[in-house]
Amino acid sequence: MPVARVAEFTVAYCQLIIANQNAQAVEIVSGVTSQALTVAGQLQEPGVASLRCTNSSVVGDLVIETFNLNAIKVGTLTHQP
Repeated sequence: MPVARVAEFTVAYCQLIIANQNAQAVEIVSGVTSQALTVAGQLQEPGVASLRCTNSSVVGDLVIETFNLNAIKVGTLTHQP
């Protein structure tokens, strides 16, 4: 979960990408915010996860203070309506 701190009112945008799956979060913030991104998918072999974040402000930086990334190996995923 990225935790972002910004200097002023801004739009924080983060994207988590794993293989051809992705999750996106957009927050209008002034100060501190947190985002939760979840991607579930099936990988045939070990791969790369990318966390990309940006903001809309021309003044100040979007600083990622903490993030947690968890990956688990499971059996077959089954969709249950």
